[in-house]
Amino acid sequence: MNSQAEIGSHLILDFKSLQNVDLKNPAFFDIILSQISSECMVTIISNLTHCHKSDGIAKVYIVENGHLTLHTYPNINSCSIDFYFKSVNSRETLEKVEEIICSLLGWENCSSTILLDRGVHNQVLLNSYHHSSTLYKNFQLIHREKTPYQDIRVFDTNEMGRVLTLDNMIQISELPEDNYTIDLCKLVVTKESNYNNLLIIGAGDMIIPNYLLTNNFKIGKIDLVEIDERVYANTKKYFKGNEQIDKFVADGKLNLVFDDGAKFLKKRKSEGYEYDGIIIDNSDVFIFDGPASSLFTDEFYGNIFNCLKRGACFSQQVSDENVRVKWENMVKSVGFKDILIIYSSTPEYSVQLPMASAKKF
Repeated sequence: MNSQAEIGSHLILDFKSLQNVDLKNPAFFDIILSQISSECMVTIISNLTHCHKSDGIAKVYIVENGHLTLHTYPNINSCSIDFYFKSVNSRETLEKVEEIICSLLGWENCSSTILLDRGVHNQVLLNSYHHSSTLYKNFQLIHREKTPYQDIRVFDTNEMGRVLTLDNMIQISELPEDNYTIDLCKLVVTKESNYNNLLIIGAGDMIIPNYLLTNNFKIGKIDLVEIDERVYANTKKYFKGNEQIDKFVADGKLNLVFDDGAKFLKKRKSEGYEYDGIIIDNSDVFIFDGPASSLFTDEFYGNIFNCLKRGACFSQQVSDENVRVKWENMVKSVGFKDILIIYSSTPEYSVQLPMASAKKF
């Protein structure tokens, strides 16, 4: 399903701190290309040079079965190079090209080196944190749409079944064990206690309410507030397991609200409403201008504090360690004292996600 013809390889290189290279001289890079042509049997067909107003240069070399582009930035002593090439040994050729370029410009100055095979597999780069991204293979796009809030995509995969992404971050997948849901819920609810009313913010994919209402938790009612109704519509259309949602709604066990969770909670506070627990299944909050940005403010956590019954907890995934520190400071500033952090291992991510909870006394 996901295989395709091999169509070459692509080398991406970035360099910084190039103190001893004349980044304004196109002839220097012609020398590099001549060496590549000689040692790698790459035939140069033509080249074009453009001088930027900033004194940097842009060069494009057309070669047999490929091209190389180069941009220099003399004001910051940097340059970037892209080389696409198709041959029977594309990867081996570009590995040699990397050696030549890095030897001439300095291995110690190479700040980025990426070698990708083009074709062969469907592939997509997802889960882009500040410290890592993951290139997934065998991902076949079956649906994509842009909503007022985010980019939604649905993929079919060999290894993880069907996958949903929001803004290129994996949210749910069919096959791996769902530690995320279990860990986020266990910080708030147990099977030994009774809960008259819970609030879930986010979770438009319905996995968390499904888990709580089908696994013998003693829950009277759940208010679920999702900002993007299209998340719910797409998971209902493309994923199995939501068959009982309509019954939960009809039975009064689940109240679906499509609204900004922060605005909903503020209204609940003004009404004097209190919950036995709150679960926040937000998209990553290190994207501070994204749809989850309103779920990471002093006002929001203050409203949580006022809407929780004494002895009740709330939980939230907090994306990474930098966010976790900010989260703790904000939560403590509004009155929470009992803080708990656990780390959830999920196959979809290359990192352990910090799950945080706080209890109101």
